Amino acid sequence: MPKSPVKLLLVEDNPDQTELTLRAFQKKAPAIQITTVTNGQAALDALVRSHFDAMILDYSLPRMNGLEVLDQIQERRYAVPVIMVTGQGDERIAVEAMKKGAYDYILKTRNYQDILPRLVQKVVEKHQLKNRLEEATLRAHRLYEVSLAVTKEQKINVMVQSLVEGVRQLMQSEGALFLLIDPERVEVRSVIASGIELDERVFPCPVSAVGLLGLAFTKRRPVTIETPEQHPLWKATPSQRPLLRNLLAVPMVWQGKVEGILAAVNKQAESSFSPEDSDPLSSC
Repeated sequence: MPKSPVKLLLVEDNPDQTELTLRAFQKKAPAIQITTVTNGQAALDALVRSHFDAMILDYSLPRMNGLEVLDQIQERRYAVPVIMVTGQGDERIAVEAMKKGAYDYILKTRNYQDILPRLVQKVVEKHQLKNRLEEATLRAHRLYEVSLAVTKEQKINVMVQSLVEGVRQLMQSEGALFLLIDPERVEVRSVIASGIELDERVFPCPVSAVGLLGLAFTKRRPVTIETPEQHPLWKATPSQRPLLRNLLAVPMVWQGKVEGILAAVNKQAESSFSPEDSDPLSSC
């Protein structure tokens, strides 16, 4: 089946900026189908009428600025990844946009339009990957609820393996893992990992025996650890390869109980996990 073309909504009230952006896409990504509107209300109306794979949203719009449009997108639950465009010196607005759910942002530097085609493709790929993770998780949830019988366990493992591999790619981490937890016994039943090596012979074991890896279960909220060797639970954490440098873990809650922990391990490029990084994992 042929791949559907990417549909992009461009929200920009400056006709010169719009023309330069259209030229950049015509040159570097001519297959992308672009719809243009000049204000926030027109953008919201367009989202009602059509599906878009991405949106480029200028902050400086008449009547309703970009952040206000972004609030409406979140409130109405429109599933469109947004790239916020702001002027130079407006970095604080870009940060606020990311907190409100924007996928990325770009400053209006010289020839910034030339960067947009590749950025849109990157954001669309990230959003599609996130959707696949959510679908894989939903299938795993349903199968988990139907039965934990041995005959079903292999199918669950295949789905969860796909999930952790996707998390590793999405979070750009060296590794990722999923701990399957029995909340009644407060016990880790098994672990499925990608990119890291753990001694699986220690499972099943109490949650307390996995140290930092089990902290999201205890706290019942996302946890980021930047200096694991300084944490009191460091010595209780199972050894792994590569060595744990930083960690982002979120509890997976089903019917009010934490029955799993999804974690990304060691952010690539020697960088750190941010609090916002927990959002895509929490939605899985």
